[in-house]
Amino acid sequence: MKMPRWLDDVLAWLTPPCREVVRWASQDLDGVLTWHQRVRMRMHFVICDLCKRYQQQLAVLRALLRSDPERLLGDDAQKLSPEAKQHLKEMLREQQPPHD
Repeated sequence: MKMPRWLDDVLAWLTPPCREVVRWASQDLDGVLTWHQRVRMRMHFVICDLCKRYQQQLAVLRALLRSDPERLLGDDAQKLSPEAKQHLKEMLREQQPPHD
């Protein structure tokens, strides 16, 4: 369903520019946005499919990296020392939000 032009204009005026939303999308994954920023970002997604897609892609990449970083990195992971691999795994685990 196509929104009326006036509603597009109002949402564009109320929401932050794409550059800000891109920065917020990354911060949102870390859980550091305020509820106000999160609402404004979601409003922006109503009028900007590209930013919405970018945020979804960030979430997918993050999930992939957390699922099995060694498999994802392939041969490059083999070049890391066991200590470096363990350190990376610990850092990724620390960044995970608590499960409900």
